[in-house]
Amino acid sequence: MLSLSRLAVPLLLVGAAIGFGSFVWQRSVAPTVAALTIAIPTQMSTGTVFVARDKGYFSRQQLAVTVQPFTLGKQALQSVLDDKADLALVADVPFMFARARGEPIAVVATVFASRQTMALLGRRDRGIGAPRDLAGKTLGTATGTNAQYFLDKLLAIHAIPDTAIKIVALDPAQFAEALRSGQVDALTTWNPLLSRIQDEHGPNATVMMEPDMFVYRFVLVGKKRFLDAHPESVRRALAALADAVATIHDRPADAQALIARSIGLQPQQLAASFRASDYALSLDQSLLLSLDDQTRWAMKRGLIPAGKVPNYLDAIDVRPLSLMQPAAIKLIR
Repeated sequence: MLSLSRLAVPLLLVGAAIGFGSFVWQRSVAPTVAALTIAIPTQMSTGTVFVARDKGYFSRQQLAVTVQPFTLGKQALQSVLDDKADLALVADVPFMFARARGEPIAVVATVFASRQTMALLGRRDRGIGAPRDLAGKTLGTATGTNAQYFLDKLLAIHAIPDTAIKIVALDPAQFAEALRSGQVDALTTWNPLLSRIQDEHGPNATVMMEPDMFVYRFVLVGKKRFLDAHPESVRRALAALADAVATIHDRPADAQALIARSIGLQPQQLAASFRASDYALSLDQSLLLSLDDQTRWAMKRGLIPAGKVPNYLDAIDVRPLSLMQPAAIKLIR
């Protein structure tokens, strides 16, 4: 009978051979490159995608990413719904509307949350210097977006009834001319449009934000069937965005310059609203509370059928972020 000591050497050799073979296989077989299309609005809120693309973080995750640019997040979302993109960055309000229509989509992470991005921009020569001056004015907004929700919240908090103002639905491409021509006295807007229009009007521009009552929140979403079929691609995308967040936090001036360039602005034009801390990956209770409030607002406005507010936990897929940053998930219901 062979002794244990005599068996040890062959077993060690076999183990070493297996280990070496595994090492060689791992070194010789590269991870599969996955193609991914991400639809985004060209806004400050999608800065993590610009950073991840330009810094090579998607490539580092073995992702061949195609970025589809749009003006509005709801247009980016529509690209996903039309199966022209895999993932989209979109504000929470258009996401809420899509869910109300029964679209099979889910949020995988909040990527941006700011209290200094959405604003009402008015003309002083049209008598607008403060929110109380909005009564009797014509206001422009992009309907079906968080801009419309923000405007209604602003009017409500300053006790300005619907009957006291006129609202005009505008495409963002019409914003600058509508304010310039006097078609509207003020409008709700965001960067980069906010900075461009504000610069055009100079001291004549009045900018009103409501940081205590409104969060400009953008989420990464996809169709549920795509999220189920491609979990590794979604995880890699979140990993690349997490690297982008780290870069924004570690080198904010460089990130601000990169994001400004990506949306067609000078870095100083973002100075008033750029905050590195606004860029983060999370899934927390504030998202659920915001979706609940938006749903009640849309029902009250008759924008969606009245009924019970849905449980939005069913519209959140925690799996990808739980693999990346489990501590960033703070959902309690």
